[in-house]
Amino acid sequence: MQSTCSLLNKRVLIRLAREHGVPLDVINRRETPEERQKRKAKEERELTAQFLRQEKQQFLRRCSLVDSRKEFCKTFNQLDQNSSAEYKQAARKVVGELIPAWLDGSTGNLLLVGKPGVGKTLLAICAINRLNEANQSDKTFKPLFISMARLKDVIMRSRLERDERASNAVHCVMSAVNKANLIVLDDLGAESDMSRNGGAYQTIKEALLQIAKRYDEIPYILTSNLDTDGIVQLYGDRVADRLVPKKNGTVIRLTKTNSHRGV
Repeated sequence: MQSTCSLLNKRVLIRLAREHGVPLDVINRRETPEERQKRKAKEERELTAQFLRQEKQQFLRRCSLVDSRKEFCKTFNQLDQNSSAEYKQAARKVVGELIPAWLDGSTGNLLLVGKPGVGKTLLAICAINRLNEANQSDKTFKPLFISMARLKDVIMRSRLERDERASNAVHCVMSAVNKANLIVLDDLGAESDMSRNGGAYQTIKEALLQIAKRYDEIPYILTSNLDTDGIVQLYGDRVADRLVPKKNGTVIRLTKTNSHRGV
């Protein structure tokens, strides 16, 4: 005997079917074993995909060093339609060439070069969000975002002030480096105002070497006001050799683009 709840649900379905012109035999017919199996398999796939999306977002938001986690809401669909032709071409290259290559296992690095405000960080964030949206049932793609200004801040507070929260942040991001599939180093060179002979500066260089240790396993996205020569001059050959794009990497220079602040 059907329960009262089932009868009520069926009555609602019948009413909705009549209102929307759906044949009643669709409501009354029973699901076959094959249909039930297909439905359950589809539900399991949807639940798995939802779990992977949540896991990616949690990893990105929990482990990254960023000024505001609201930045992670930005996507390519939100880019200003009035952007320069140069900027649109850069976005098309990232979406059409680099992201598919990274999803296929490429380890080619990307360096986005340009003056402050031209949208380098925006492109990087849009790229990692697109990677997070990618439907990959076989693995979880986990991008990691590291602001060099924030890295400098937590290292300084951890080293000089013995700040426990800062020390935990450094430990968290360094642990996440081992799990990430792609790492963004945002505003590389932002900490260059520090004395190059100081202990904190050397600590940052050592941290960069640790972050870059997976250069032959995963790709890196770098944003910087510095071109390749400037990166070599600031960090030396050991760091630059691991991060500056090689033959399979890409350098995008944004020289004709106006400020994207506030996009």
